[in-house]
Amino acid sequence: MLKKILIGIVALVVLATGAALMMPSTWHVERAVSVKAKPETIYASVGDLKQWETWTTWKAQDPTAKWDYSGAAVGQGAVMSWKGNKAGTGTLTLTKADPKAGVSYEMKMEGMGIPAGGSISFAAEGEGTKVTWVDDGDFGMFLPGRFMIGMMEKTLGKAFEEGLGRLKTNAEKAQVAADEKAAAEAKAKAEADAAAAKAAEEAKAAEEAAKKNPVKPAKGAKK
Repeated sequence: MLKKILIGIVALVVLATGAALMMPSTWHVERAVSVKAKPETIYASVGDLKQWETWTTWKAQDPTAKWDYSGAAVGQGAVMSWKGNKAGTGTLTLTKADPKAGVSYEMKMEGMGIPAGGSISFAAEGEGTKVTWVDDGDFGMFLPGRFMIGMMEKTLGKAFEEGLGRLKTNAEKAQVAADEKAAAEAKAKAEADAAAAKAAEEAKAAEEAAKKNPVKPAKGAKK
């Protein structure tokens, strides 16, 4: 009986291994959203890792996680690390950053030698910007991970969609505020320039009038 059980277990392991070897080892998740904002406005929330908590869903997924930030304050070299019951322990590092093009990152999970990384890129789209979030990784010969790819792509894809939706809302509000501020500053400058031009014209007119009609000295005044 015991021999049959062992044979059955071995058979299951062989079948599972064979099935895993037939499965893809890599994942690719990609989602995009159209944002009515300039790339530089969107970058304010993407290039600063401390701002990711305002639009990603990661913190909400694991309230126990503790987050730390190191490296550059913004852009290339910025590092975000976390440790939580569900999120595990890992780091995300910005490897490239451009206010007009977006960012690229590398991600590492403690205890897993699985290369993973991605990008959040910007591309002009009409009067706005198309934001595309891509994440890629490879489980390699970590066979159990291959069974998780389908579920992981679905879960990660949903998180990307929700995160990009929040990023869109935040960026469009920020763009409206920036445009209103720029318009107010432009109006104030135009008014100041107009006032200065008017004052200059009045001063010039007064000078020309003084030349045409010089003030005559009063009688008896010494020359």
